[in-house]
Amino acid sequence: MSFGLKGWHPGEAAIQTQLQYSKAVADAYELFSNALPEEQRSMYSQVMFLPIVTLDPRGRPWVSLLTSPTGDPGFISSPNENTLIVKIKPWQGDPLHQTCLPDNNSSKPLVGGSTLSTNLETLKGPRTKFSGIINEVHKIGTEWLLKFEVTQTLPGYYSQKNSKFMTTRKLMAHKDASPKSCFQKLDLKPSERLPPDLVDFITNTDALYFGTYYAAAKKDEKDFPSHLGFNIRSGIPGFARVRITDGRTITFPDYPGNHLLNSLGNIETTPVAAITIPCYKTGDILYLTGTARNHVGKRAQMLMSRVQVLTAMKVTGYIFLRDAIPLRECQGLTKFSPVCPPLRVLMEEKPIQKSYKSTFAHLVNVSLKSSDLGVFEFKTSSPISINSGDWIRLDFTGVLAGKNQPNIKEEANYFRTWTVTSFSSSATDRFELTIRKRPDGLITRYLFNIAAKMIKSTKSDLKSEDLFVSLPIVASGGDFTLPPQKTDLLWVAGGIGITPFIALFNHVVALTDLPYDIVLVFSTSNPDIHLQLLFQPLKSVVSSYIHHRLTIYLFSETTPTLTEIPPSITLIHHRGRFVPGILGEVNDIKYRDISVCAPPGLSGVVVGNLLDLGILPQSIRQETFNWFF
Repeated sequence: MSFGLKGWHPGEAAIQTQLQYSKAVADAYELFSNALPEEQRSMYSQVMFLPIVTLDPRGRPWVSLLTSPTGDPGFISSPNENTLIVKIKPWQGDPLHQTCLPDNNSSKPLVGGSTLSTNLETLKGPRTKFSGIINEVHKIGTEWLLKFEVTQTLPGYYSQKNSKFMTTRKLMAHKDASPKSCFQKLDLKPSERLPPDLVDFITNTDALYFGTYYAAAKKDEKDFPSHLGFNIRSGIPGFARVRITDGRTITFPDYPGNHLLNSLGNIETTPVAAITIPCYKTGDILYLTGTARNHVGKRAQMLMSRVQVLTAMKVTGYIFLRDAIPLRECQGLTKFSPVCPPLRVLMEEKPIQKSYKSTFAHLVNVSLKSSDLGVFEFKTSSPISINSGDWIRLDFTGVLAGKNQPNIKEEANYFRTWTVTSFSSSATDRFELTIRKRPDGLITRYLFNIAAKMIKSTKSDLKSEDLFVSLPIVASGGDFTLPPQKTDLLWVAGGIGITPFIALFNHVVALTDLPYDIVLVFSTSNPDIHLQLLFQPLKSVVSSYIHHRLTIYLFSETTPTLTEIPPSITLIHHRGRFVPGILGEVNDIKYRDISVCAPPGLSGVVVGNLLDLGILPQSIRQETFNWFF
């Protein structure tokens, strides 16, 4: 077998080292070939479109979407293992008119691309990635003939590891496409921003067709020749953000894939990129090119919280066409990936969090609800203001760092964040955290060990160091708050994800002027415990809860045994796991303020179902509890 690579080029090696994948992928470059295998060649004749990357005269990459004029397959052939022949009729406005002029064959421009599954853009995603050069470009009547020489390929079974976050959609030919240019700016001035319509188009997409360029240094040309690369970045609509500060930098997280990091590696060496966003509902397409940068670790988290790797592309040119693509998605067959990570917004979009320098939280009481769930009460050294649904971050370094803790790395992070489940309408020196114990959680094991000592012992039995848990408060904040003007709410929770809604319901119960109509869709294995926590504020308030209505759709294998349910609460029990169709039964769902707090799998299913129901992604407030430990 011939290898398409002699190793990882300097940019790939650098980013693999940064992310500690070097050993895992040390020999994976041998997966690349310098030819198209027979089974891949036959697939090209069946595809409905072919995304490719080319360079404009200034060395900027652009991603084009090649199709037949009618959207039907059959416009690509492969006469041998190193050749692809493509017959197309590029629509006016396609970047190919700048990057690839017919009958100008004096140069051999680079090309990179990828097929997708035949007739279906699927979760199996990019297949048969290739790079090479364009040997010939001819104009035959109104059509172009492009002849690609393929010099590097990555087999489908490996490239599809990146595709689990992709939306599944069935496509069909649309012969009546009529391209119209709406926006075009090939050279943005330093102070220019993207038009608001294009910002909305970007932030509503679930997929970016992503092109990168590796320009080899002279010393590396022989072993690592220059090439173009294509990939797809996918997620929940809204996963791609546009920075408010300049109105033109597109940022998006890099989710785990095959760990080869080819696109990021190209950017490390050659900081340019291209993004094309197709809309298969309307046929609209947005082409973007610009400068690019990778952000890793703390630098990424300064832009977007809890993201390890982030790509930022500052747009320098764009083209937007209406009704250009001769393909349409089949209605009712589009499915969002259930494993997509939750939507993350930029730090500059988040409410300002509060920081604390010399305020401490002292553990004063614990109420265990089960062996792995407890309510921990803290007293602060000075009053703090916490909104309902806010989180608080505590520093356990002083009580754990340097202590005899088995299996703990020296660089362990001792900061932990939980939702505050108590509510106070003014500054207070008390707050409660509802915490679930995790077997692998350093901090939760420590807290539950303290709780066991507090419960089993009398004051005379306990040593002062056992009781004295004093933790610096690092910060508090959050956007899981009651909306200022809406009283019709939809809350979706899974397991311990109920915690922010306990705090919000505490707040609602304390309000007597506005009647709230709340629908809670809740999946749990411990219904009695969680419902008792939710209903707790009703015990101390006799009249206010009557003004509010709470409907609970409970999904649990266990039947709740609660006998006293307040008359303003309707509890509907569904035995088993969450059923997405239940959201379609929620009255006036499009007019409700929607919040979701659940594990990633459930959260992805819920958000996908909400999007299918026509809910805009920016209308869904979403959180997982990966940091509740």
